Amino acid sequence: GHEFHYAEIKNLPKKTNFAFKVERGVGVNGTSDGILINNLLASFTHLLSTPQYNWAERFVQFVQQCKYN
Repeated sequence: GHEFHYAEIKNLPKKTNFAFKVERGVGVNGTSDGILINNLLASFTHLLSTPQYNWAERFVQFVQQCKYN
């Protein structure tokens, strides 16, 4: 994936959970991106779905398996 943003997030709690570390770019805090809150993932990263890593199809399958009461 790649990141593309002109925003910044300020005053994040020190115990913010991140999904991944960035190898290039700055992410949310200079080293990490993908803020995790319960079952929400918020990220500046744009992911490409490829035949080798078809995350979009897997995500749709996951959502179809979820049941909301």
